[in-house]
Order: sequence, then structure tokens, then C-alpha cells
Amino acid sequence: MLDMPSAFLARRDAVLPTPERGPIRYVLCFDGVFCALVDVDHIGRTIAPENARRLATIGGELRNRIAAVEPAEHPTVPAPSGLACGRFRADAPDGALRPCKTLGPGRVDRPPWATGSRSIIGGAFATEFVAETAVGPCTATRNRVSGPSWIYGVSQIGPDPSAPFPSGFTLSDTCGG
Repeated sequence: MLDMPSAFLARRDAVLPTPERGPIRYVLCFDGVFCALVDVDHIGRTIAPENARRLATIGGELRNRIAAVEPAEHPTVPAPSGLACGRFRADAPDGALRPCKTLGPGRVDRPPWATGSRSIIGGAFATEFVAETAVGPCTATRNRVSGPSWIYGVSQIGPDPSAPFPSGFTLSDTCGG
């Protein structure tokens, strides 16, 4: 289980005019980063593994276009401002939400958001509503996410006890003038 950052809706029913697809409706939301959420029906695709490359490409294009016109400013903390990604959503026949997060360059992810979300590769996450809160003037929610996870690797970084300079070393500029 993981308690997520407070999530809020920053802008509802925004529209991005596009010459190739017409007006694309999106929602600007924050859940640790700002993202533009688009119903996948607006781009004539489905969230399925065979569409991953196309979703990543279109999601990246939409993210860049929306970022150019959408300031995505956090109401209380300046650091997480700016549009981080584009996301697509679709309602699955069983009532679950099928999400697809697009990332540059040309990648998709399986984000854990919304109750009963089922990813592009079939993995499922459950989200539990914890509490309503506020982030500046925005009504926000605190949620807890759970789902399966696996350790793919372990690494350890540290000084070798036999190293002659375990704290590193400093020299004057040796690159020349």
C-alpha cells in the first residue's frame, strides 16, 4: 500500500484545437505531477498493447501542444509546476478504468489511479479513498494505492573499504586555460 500525494482537478473541460483531430477535450489534474487527461475515444484508438506506440506518439504530441498553452501552476508549491505527461483513459466493459500514461520519448506506462484501474498490459491496481482535503483553493483527495509489485534488481552504492581515497580527492584545474 502506498499513500499518494493529494490529487486535485486544476481545470475541467479544457479544449485544445487540433487541425488533424478537431477539438480535443482534456482535464488538467495533479497527482504528484500535472497531467492532461484525455478520453481515448477522442483520438479514435483503444487502450490496448497493439496501440502502445501510436498512443505514446499521440500522447507526446498532445502533451507538447497543451503544455504550450497551459501553465499548469501548482497553487501552493512552485516546484511541481508544468505539464509532465499526457494520459488517456477509457471505461472497461467490467466497470474498471483503463488508463494509459504517455511519457517521452515514445513510452507508455501503467499508472495506478482510479478505483479498479486496469492497465494497458492487464495489471490491476486498487485505489482507496482516504480523505477529502484542500490544496490551496482546490478541493483535493488523498488516496491509497495497492497492487502487486516485484523486485527486479538490487544494487548497493558505497565506498570500497580498500579504496585509497574513500572520500574522493580534489585537484586544481587540470584541463588547462
